[in-house]
Amino acid sequence: MNKYDEWRANYDKMTYIDQLKYAMEFRGNGSGSETRHQLMSKEVELFLAQYDWKSFDILEFGGWEGNLANEILKKTDHWHIIKWHNYDFAIHAILDSECNDWRYRCIIQNKPVWDLSNEFFKEFDIFIASHCLEHIKFKELKGILTNIVRSPIEFCLLDIPITDTPVNWNGYEGTHILEVGYLDVIKIFSEHFDLKKRNNSFTLWRRKH
Repeated sequence: MNKYDEWRANYDKMTYIDQLKYAMEFRGNGSGSETRHQLMSKEVELFLAQYDWKSFDILEFGGWEGNLANEILKKTDHWHIIKWHNYDFAIHAILDSECNDWRYRCIIQNKPVWDLSNEFFKEFDIFIASHCLEHIKFKELKGILTNIVRSPIEFCLLDIPITDTPVNWNGYEGTHILEVGYLDVIKIFSEHFDLKKRNNSFTLWRRKH
């Protein structure tokens, strides 16, 4: 059993504080933390170009060191994106932040995002998650969706590098743990949002009206 399989085996026994400590110890294997957002970056730019007359407040989950926010905010006027908050559980994501834009904040709460009060979601129009939802369990993803549904969030932009059907992560050298495939994610989001676009691992959703 490698160290990642051990983490997956102990996942349900770990408290949120345990996960925070684990994230402090785990810095990844150096493969792609600064480039994993490239597909999302392209899609966010295309999305914003369609709404160049509108202002947005963005809530990002698992934005790591703020690479995506840094890239997009550099290209976006202050009236177009008013604020961008990144909720992460990796403390070094704050310490090593790549984004110094005044509209950006990286925030660590005393409980995971899926357990946060809906108060934390009510200020935002867009939810973004890039290469992070595969690192949590399906019940936790559904908890995030519940909070999104109860909020004013109109658009969700997701990049989840998983196959349509479930994968057995045993032996995988990384912290992927999501037990379902993309089709299961699409199914639960489709109950409340319309799928406007899919590009490989990327999906764009708009709330049903």
